[in-house]
Amino acid sequence: MQNSKLKELSHVEQLKNECKFIEALKILNELENKKGFPLQDQFEIYHLKSSLLSELGYFNEALRYAELAYKKGQYLKNKLRIIDVLLIKSGILWRSNKKTEAQETMIEVEQILNTINQFSSIEFKEKKAYVALYKSGFYFDMGDLNCSLKYIDDCLTIAKEIKNKQN
Repeated sequence: MQNSKLKELSHVEQLKNECKFIEALKILNELENKKGFPLQDQFEIYHLKSSLLSELGYFNEALRYAELAYKKGQYLKNKLRIIDVLLIKSGILWRSNKKTEAQETMIEVEQILNTINQFSSIEFKEKKAYVALYKSGFYFDMGDLNCSLKYIDDCLTIAKEIKNKQN
């Protein structure tokens, strides 16, 4: 049974990547009504649901699911996955015009990144690139093009480095 749950989550990810948000959300709603999921799957359901709701513009509900995912993530103790949720949360807050809270969440992301000692891992570098990308967008939105360009340059530098290591 556990394999079928993971398969369903994989299918939801695929639908999300294809921008079929409503179809993916329907599957998650069905999954959420089932019981007995391991903690990791609960985390993934909440994380994906938050992301999908955000994409659809349901920010209050998306924020609620981001908080649920964050709480489950605390038990998993996987800092990189917690960062994923906090990035979504920060984006939701920013789009909800809660700029200060979004920036505070981004500070929390950076503090968590500073506690991770996987500096050479590709996944760690990807998170750093996402942080730079988000910050670039925030500064662009605030009209500070110089800071925006600095962070987008950081993001591109990391992206080039990761691609070189993957080849």
